[in-house]
Amino acid sequence: YGDIDEDTTFATVDLQGVTDLRVDWGGVVSINSCGIREWILWIKKLSPEARCKFVQCQKVVVDQMNMIRGFLPPEGQVESFFVPYYCDKCTSITSRLCNFSPELVANLSLLSQPIPCTSCGSEASFDVLEDEYFSFLKPN
Repeated sequence: YGDIDEDTTFATVDLQGVTDLRVDWGGVVSINSCGIREWILWIKKLSPEARCKFVQCQKVVVDQMNMIRGFLPPEGQVESFFVPYYCDKCTSITSRLCNFSPELVANLSLLSQPIPCTSCGSEASFDVLEDEYFSFLKPN
């Protein structure tokens, strides 16, 4: 975990014959263009029939799913993702883990409501643009 960059090697994990893949993005801190390229080249080796589940998708991962076609494979499914909130009082970021459900998608605006800051307890505000951030949840 940590950074996904030019030093990341996904190829050490052979995808031949894999029918179910679970990718835990919980420890990812950053992704650069070289890391994205390596990820795309590797995940394209996954059989089109294989199911791929993404869990604990950090904001940096959600951003890539929203911007880069093919980052999330065709049969890929996001099971859980983090939503960032910013505290004006202490300037910290609080991340809220959300589990995917049709009910959640139908009520995404509820996630834009402030939550308590995990650092100081003050109110932390939704720190992304709703329409852009949640576009990965909407069918193409």
